[in-house]
Amino acid sequence: MRELLGNIEDLKDYHKKVILPKLEHAYRDPCKMRTLFECEKNKLSMKYGRYCINSSRSASIIKENLPFFSQYQHKNGQTHRLDALLIKPIQRITRYHMFLSNLARTSTELGNADSSADYSAALDAIMSVTEHTNTMMWIGEIKNCPLILCGQGPLLKHGRVLSKKIRGSFKNRNKWPCHLLLFQQTLVLCKIVESSEKKKQPDLEYFKHVCVNHIQSLISESSKTLRTSLLTLSHRKVI
Repeated sequence: MRELLGNIEDLKDYHKKVILPKLEHAYRDPCKMRTLFECEKNKLSMKYGRYCINSSRSASIIKENLPFFSQYQHKNGQTHRLDALLIKPIQRITRYHMFLSNLARTSTELGNADSSADYSAALDAIMSVTEHTNTMMWIGEIKNCPLILCGQGPLLKHGRVLSKKIRGSFKNRNKWPCHLLLFQQTLVLCKIVESSEKKKQPDLEYFKHVCVNHIQSLISESSKTLRTSLLTLSHRKVI
């Protein structure tokens, strides 16, 4: 059930106990609205990011058990399918974007530059959250990944790298494009599907992973750099 619903209960409690009370307190004051979204940006990114990275797994579970969920929907007289309901938390971020955009535009039209600046700053914070959630949804679609990605902690860094290990041996000088994902608990190396290399978010296929604690222990045992430690791990055939 956790793989199906993700952290939806945590999102519900967060909005009910944190976001809603602060919105009710700030809706008359643009400066307070700006402070609200700038202060909550990191938490919003973390909570929604965790939910979004699980959305692909959730969709797979529903697809695999569609007859059961369809019967449940019909039996309980529900108008919407479960997958349509589970997408609503993600749609909430878009609604914040529209809400703040309208406030900023209206303030500009009324000639209130200060209010417009505050609402625009709040909008920038939400745009940052939206970009992060889109990234997490993309990462959640990694093919053949044996890890439960939503359980690896926050995504700290990610980017393209070149690897000699994807094909052949390290003696081969050819380098192959890959994508490296650094979570709080795990470092994941993915192949980039050749047909999608030119995309901003190419299709990824799982290749190898290593526990971050393993990397940290290697660094603490010697004065070598992180780069040297990762090379050591590579020669040990860990990644």
